[in-house]
Amino acid sequence: MSFASRAALDTGVPAATPPHPALGEAFEVLAALGARYPLPRKAVADFCAGMRQDLARETFATEADVDRYCYRVAGTVGLVMTAVLGARNPWRARPAAVSLGIAMQRTNMLRDIDEDAANGRVYVAQEAVRRHGSLQPGRRAGLLYEQIAYADALYERGLAGVDELRSGRGVPPRPAAETRAVVVLMLATSTAEALEARGRRGPLVGAVAGAVGFAAEVLGVATGRPFGRYAYSDRLGPRVRGVPVLAAAAWALLARPAWVVAGRVSTRRALRAPLAAGALTAWDVFLDPRMAREGYWTWPDGGAYEGVPASNFVGWFATGLAAFAIVAAIESARPDDRDDGALALYAWTWAGESFANAALWRRPLVAGAGAVAMGAFAVPALWSRSRSGSPWPARASEGSPRRSSWPMPAMPSRCSSRVTRRGASALGSSAAASAGMRVPRC
Repeated sequence: MSFASRAALDTGVPAATPPHPALGEAFEVLAALGARYPLPRKAVADFCAGMRQDLARETFATEADVDRYCYRVAGTVGLVMTAVLGARNPWRARPAAVSLGIAMQRTNMLRDIDEDAANGRVYVAQEAVRRHGSLQPGRRAGLLYEQIAYADALYERGLAGVDELRSGRGVPPRPAAETRAVVVLMLATSTAEALEARGRRGPLVGAVAGAVGFAAEVLGVATGRPFGRYAYSDRLGPRVRGVPVLAAAAWALLARPAWVVAGRVSTRRALRAPLAAGALTAWDVFLDPRMAREGYWTWPDGGAYEGVPASNFVGWFATGLAAFAIVAAIESARPDDRDDGALALYAWTWAGESFANAALWRRPLVAGAGAVAMGAFAVPALWSRSRSGSPWPARASEGSPRRSSWPMPAMPSRCSSRVTRRGASALGSSAAASAGMRVPRC
């Protein structure tokens, strides 16, 4: 379903209702913009609600009623323009855009006050008219001064957000085809590493996380739980029940690295699933703001962190915990040197995202927050790996023999008398002694 069709449903228009011929072109434009930019559907629906108020010739009892109407017919325009132009700090730009729209609409109402009155339409709040006594020329100076002062305050708040707009000055979003290719490449890299390290069982962690994550996304788009209310655009390709198929890849591609990192951070089996869920959620601190900003999905109600609500990260953690709990029940292998590739993928993602957000995309808040979040897991995992070549010896049932260049402590062993005698006769007792070797005897 196109953005225009979904927006029509939001306004109460049945999906099968054909648009008025005069609106056909407008719907086409809206559909094209909705596919390219993260247009807020709620703002479009609210704009239509304001048009219905005009058609019904509603009057306004209070200033709050006037503000509500002004938001619907003008503040929503500011929200849509913010989505199209892009903003460095959307959570600051959006309230400013709403204030600016309301201020401009109130200015128009004061400018046309006599013309509207001649047409039987009054946009000034009834409580303001009663307070000042009249709308008639020569008797409304106090009312106009009050209304202008209120509009000026809104202009001040609105203009403060203009600098947040990118308006083409920032780094342009990456084309959707490139983003899809990068996701597929990252998934292929992670899968190849898993196969190389652990054989056919290697991709199991990613497969479980991808399946559980996709199911959670379908539930989230339909109900708003557990992530909050959001919607995907068409930019990530084919969708199932409103969720792009590639969404599963976002859960799968860093699942095994997060699982390995968790195993390095703590040797306690009970802690591994929650630690892995935290490590995976930490990546979304980088991922979600960028993808939402580039229009792959939208958060209509916004949020405190780059327009993303805290409920999103709670949902990521809960979904990751469910996925890794399943993994823990079927996969008991602890990390060893074979898993260094997965650890490197996590560390590289951490360092690369931090650098790109800070230096290339000029998103210092995301760079700092993501660096701290992923670093909280990457640093102790790397430290653990550097302190010990591999703290857990690989068991014979867990795959191929150990291939480590890291020095390992000598382990006492028992040997057969046949091998011992062959070694002693080949080297000779004196040669073995001079070489500082001790020939084991059984």
